[in-house]
Order: sequence, then C-alpha cells, then structure tokens
Amino acid sequence: MLLLRNLTLSRGPHTLISGASVTIERGWKTGLVGANGSGKSSLLALLAGDLHADAGDCEIQPGTRLARI
Repeated sequence: MLLLRNLTLSRGPHTLISGASVTIERGWKTGLVGANGSGKSSLLALLAGDLHADAGDCEIQPGTRLARI
C-alpha cells in the first residue's frame, strides 16, 4: 500500500504538490499523467526515496514495488 497524507512537494521556488492525500492499495496498477514540468518525475523520485517531502507523510508498505521508466 502507498499512502500520501497532506503531502507538499516543492522544487526551488515552485510548489508542485500541495496538500495531496491518496491511498493506493496493493495490487492496483496506477498511471501518473500530467503536463511537462508538473511534478510527475519529482513525485516518483519522492516515492523512490530520492527526494523528501516538504510537509506531510509518505508511507510505502514494505514489499511494495514501484516501477518508473
């Protein structure tokens, strides 16, 4: 399971995500779409542990697999 609670993510002076909350259950296949520069890669980097949230929580259940291309 992937759980985001009241997540805020900024890169430089730009806030990409503000106050986002979502739960993605184990076994769900989920896509992420958006315009160039909207924060898709930054969100995936956060989920992979390469970035840290400015506020809120990001919890990933042990054993969860995340794929990114």
